[in-house]
Amino acid sequence: MLSIAYDKKIGKEVKKATQSYIYSGFPATERYNADYTRRELLDVIVYSIANDYFIEEGSELLKMRRKKIADGDTIFYRIKPATVSQVISYSSTINEQILTNAKSLGILNKPCICGLDWHDMGLYSKKIKEAVRTKPKNGTDYALRYLSIESVEEGRRFTFHAVPINPFTNLCEAVSKLISKTREYADIKLMLMDRAFFNADMLEFLIPRNIPHVIPARRNKKIDALERSVRLKKIPIPNTPDSFYVVDNYPLAGRVKIKLVFYFTPSKEPDKPDRCFIFTTNLKVDVKNVKKLAELYRKRWGIETGYRVKDRVWGKTCSTNYVARLLFLFLSILLYNFWTLLRILKPPWTRVYKRFTLNKLKKIMRECIEFGC
Repeated sequence: MLSIAYDKKIGKEVKKATQSYIYSGFPATERYNADYTRRELLDVIVYSIANDYFIEEGSELLKMRRKKIADGDTIFYRIKPATVSQVISYSSTINEQILTNAKSLGILNKPCICGLDWHDMGLYSKKIKEAVRTKPKNGTDYALRYLSIESVEEGRRFTFHAVPINPFTNLCEAVSKLISKTREYADIKLMLMDRAFFNADMLEFLIPRNIPHVIPARRNKKIDALERSVRLKKIPIPNTPDSFYVVDNYPLAGRVKIKLVFYFTPSKEPDKPDRCFIFTTNLKVDVKNVKKLAELYRKRWGIETGYRVKDRVWGKTCSTNYVARLLFLFLSILLYNFWTLLRILKPPWTRVYKRFTLNKLKKIMRECIEFGC
């Protein structure tokens, strides 16, 4: 167990780092006669996040421990005049500092295996025009959606960039932004994408640009028929019960020719045929690497883990203001990256690397705001 003195030392370092990263350039209006500074507003927001409270609840609780605390209405009044571009600029600037620091430590020297996906945050209001329709979940079929790219490798799971998605967003342009931003910090070894990206538009974008990718195929009658025919031609993989077959130049939607890989594994039930994982890639596929490629796709779940962690530091609100919700969304990404960086920094973090959980960070931030460090 860590000593109180050492715990306090960590708290001071966290406070210093938080103010250096998260608090810098916070996009809230501040007039010369304002009652509260941007830092005081952000104190309430971060405190609410650390306690898993709505902003209004966090403000009322903090008033019991400190003087001069802004209420929820004041915070949203100061946030609402900000624009979407200001929020994205704030997020990009802070994230750049975090990733540049990580790069200087040598964490991003090697090419990264990246996951690219979108994440929906349920919305119980139809008043936000930027909301997208989704499958019904938890009582709503509306959500705020964002697209992000992040490393899915253990020890450096940083979110490189994120962009908000609305019903009119061009997905290929959004993916292009994410890839360009990622390449500022690390080389992309492989891109793992969900089957939602298996379409002619996306593959027409990826293949000419030589972006290494693995994308599961969407099943349809034509692909199912092709699977049945290649089962008779499948090639066994030495020293494993698995087998595979590659179809080159498969015409997708009559627009783009892709490589389809059929990877067969034995069914757990002896009376059923082998299971088949179908994916497309622009990498060379042979008997030596096909098993590794198929298993490598499991790493994509690292991005889903990242989404679950970010949800734990997402500011809760019932506001229908898009800018406020977008700000809380990007703030959750910054806090996640900040926590990831703190886990791998040199002393005083060396001794607590494996024990420095997200709950530990939230506890330290909460205590620093309540009592000071």
